[in-house]
Amino acid sequence: MRGMRLATFLVAALCAGDAAAQNDRPRPSFDCAGVASRVHMTICNSQDLSELDRDLARYVLAFKTVLADDAARVLDAGQAAWERARDTQCNRVIGEIDPDGPVYRCLMAMYRARLVQLAQQNDRQRGARGRAISGYYRFVERGVAGEMWVISWPEATVTVLIDTLTLPDVPTCAFRMETAGDGNYIEGFSQSAHECRVSVNFEGRTANVASSNCAAICVLNGRIDGVYRR
Repeated sequence: MRGMRLATFLVAALCAGDAAAQNDRPRPSFDCAGVASRVHMTICNSQDLSELDRDLARYVLAFKTVLADDAARVLDAGQAAWERARDTQCNRVIGEIDPDGPVYRCLMAMYRARLVQLAQQNDRQRGARGRAISGYYRFVERGVAGEMWVISWPEATVTVLIDTLTLPDVPTCAFRMETAGDGNYIEGFSQSAHECRVSVNFEGRTANVASSNCAAICVLNGRIDGVYRR
């Protein structure tokens, strides 16, 4: 009997752990119950896309707080148009909705581009008082290619996303950082591996990325260091 109680306790603990893990996962800005479209199913099944969808919804709300009423209505209309374009373009992509499949890649590209677009509008809105660091950056050197998306937020924080691959097409590093900053130099740590420390120094349209202890976010001896340009 004691053994049965112990087994029951262990099963309950494992189930509770699984539920907690599910609750800790990023959730998109919409309810995933009963979704039917390939776009929404792909978002709901991906932690990365769920996080980006939530980021985008939060960015629109934050941006509206610094806009006049007319500009806020224009932003709402633009966001609704973007969502329709997202559904049209990514629903018609041929292929499976599995992680890293064609629908996933379509959505990943669209979400990152939209966040950068809004961040650049925010930079312009702030004028000389704000940063002009938001944008899409890229580097290619010594058989490695890197892409970086820099998203400055209205509340003076910055999100940095970096993907690198060994040419021609082997993914090596996936990095995300959210940090405070209001200038041409920012630093912080990986969201998934806090020992991975990264600094970014912006000079015009160039960004110098330096890192330390980032093996946990890279494979095949990948690296994120380099000079990125937009």
